[in-house]
Amino acid sequence: MENKKLWLGPVFLFGLIAVGYLDAQADSSLNGTWVDEIGIETTYNNGDFQVFIPSINSYGGRGTYRTNNGNITQITTHIHGDGLSYILEEFILAELIPPSTFSFNKKWYSKEEIQTELTRHGYTETLDLFLMFFSEITVSYNVAGNLLVITLDGVKNTARRKQEMF
Repeated sequence: MENKKLWLGPVFLFGLIAVGYLDAQADSSLNGTWVDEIGIETTYNNGDFQVFIPSINSYGGRGTYRTNNGNITQITTHIHGDGLSYILEEFILAELIPPSTFSFNKKWYSKEEIQTELTRHGYTETLDLFLMFFSEITVSYNVAGNLLVITLDGVKNTARRKQEMF
């Protein structure tokens, strides 16, 4: 169970970065910025979302989502270059990929742009490690006032609504 909890953060961070259709429904109770247990901020706004990671002072990803009967379905549409560079460094430290001086630019990347950049820099054998963040994912969720609970395979991740300062 603990292994699932460790992966829930990255999945929540990038995998939950959204899926959308033109006729998608979005639960307005999700609107606002939510801060999870490890400090990751996810902002939902009427079917669009964006993730910010304060610990690395960078955006993670963005996209769209739809909700239905207590489930939220999302797919990654873009990941920010700072977030991608962070992932690249983590994969190198974990010895999942060989060392490199390559890093991504400070811009939003689509799946196709990531594939192009990684291929150009010789990471063709590890594309799947990066592209997994673009997988569609459906999780259950519940909003109770200022608390959001996301459940994936029985593992709960809680987030609190961020109070906006004016």
